[in-house]
Amino acid sequence: MAAEVELYNTAYANHAAEVYRQSRIETYGQDFGQTSWVTTEESNQIPRDLGLAPSSYVLEIGCGSGQYALHLADTTGCRIVGIDINDAGIRSAGQLAAARENSAQVCFKHCDASKPLPFNDAVFDAAFSNDAFCHVPQRHALLRELFRVLKPGGKLLFSDALVLAGMVTSDELATRSSLGRYTFSAPGNNDRVVEQAGFRLLECKRHHPQFSPYCKPLARNPRKQKRSVDPDRGTKNLRRSAGISLVCPHAQR
Repeated sequence: MAAEVELYNTAYANHAAEVYRQSRIETYGQDFGQTSWVTTEESNQIPRDLGLAPSSYVLEIGCGSGQYALHLADTTGCRIVGIDINDAGIRSAGQLAAARENSAQVCFKHCDASKPLPFNDAVFDAAFSNDAFCHVPQRHALLRELFRVLKPGGKLLFSDALVLAGMVTSDELATRSSLGRYTFSAPGNNDRVVEQAGFRLLECKRHHPQFSPYCKPLARNPRKQKRSVDPDRGTKNLRRSAGISLVCPHAQR
């Protein structure tokens, strides 16, 4: 059994440290406070796919350090709420927001996304999540909650880095799971649960080869590598970016 590896508390608590900032820049090319497998190109595509505008009210599930949410508020003018279960992440997000001129546009809440969301019905224009759904038990329940809090016609975009692309050993699963609680999905499962929650699937991109370039900077940087687990081996066996699903509700509320 793989030994437990601390990732998120360390990454978020040390978010402002220069070594972490440089590590993110080396790995991703741009610093959004990332801990996911979403590329910088995909991060830049999110506001376009969601159609974000200054009038948009947006929910991010698994906001982490909050840096990407603040970036979206800066670049699109939208209002955004970020939720995360990690205390260190929410503390870091609050500190970043307090130092920014756009702090009134952004709000961060400690929240367990596996439970009913603390928002009224039909309040958000869009919602998104970068590689956080794999940590949430009962994904179908979260999707139903997101359907509830989105306005009619609102869009949801999320990525799942743990859709299995082939045969994987129990040791490989244990190594990946040493970072925390994970749910591994079968191909097509996200499409099914998204539609069962009431959404109409607009698009589902499945691609993983572009994630292999991330493995080299991860391996070169020993501090960064402590925040990952066997990246070269893992990329061969797990589809790190299994699907980015852009969906919108069927029903009009």
